Parts: sequence; C-alpha cells; structure tokens
Amino acid sequence: QLKNFPDADRDNRVKLALAAYNSGIGRIYDAQTLARYLTLDPQTWEGVRECLPRLTAKDWRLHLEVWELGVPDYGYFYGYQKTINYVDDIIRNYQIFRAYYHN
Repeated sequence: QLKNFPDADRDNRVKLALAAYNSGIGRIYDAQTLARYLTLDPQTWEGVRECLPRLTAKDWRLHLEVWELGVPDYGYFYGYQKTINYVDDIIRNYQIFRAYYHN
C-alpha cells in the first residue's frame, strides 16, 4: 500500500497505507479527492481522516459538486469510523511501544 501514496511524507504515507489496507484503496482515493475539493492536504492523514466521514449519503449535496455522477467513485462509505480507529490505534500503540523500548 505504501507505493500508492508517493507524494506523502514518510509518516503520512504509513498512515494512509494503513487506512487503505483497512478500508480499500478506493475509499482513500475518494477521501483524497474530497480533501482537494475542500482545500485540505490530500497527502496527510489529517486531511483524509477529516474527509472519510463525508463519504456517506448524508453529504450528497457536496458529492454533487465533487463527482460528476454525484456519488463518490467507489460508492458511499459507512465503515469510516472503523478505519479511523484502526489507524489511530496502531499509531498510538506504536508510539507507546517505541517510547517504552527506546528508554
């Protein structure tokens, strides 16, 4: 998954790759498209993380502005909280592990 985000810095590339592993690459690409439209940085986890919840049908008006068919290219995404938790949990656990074993 890392190769799918060549323009992201190392830390964000890892987070985006984890998100893509969990949700599928298409969901992350849709969130990046939305981030670009909303002038957020699509190469950061923060930008993508903010856009994932907006890939549901409740944001259909926004989707009409972004996608020609009015629906994200990879469809609506309702599992966004699972993906956000997955990435955030792994990063938090890694930081704890690293802090413990580097002292």
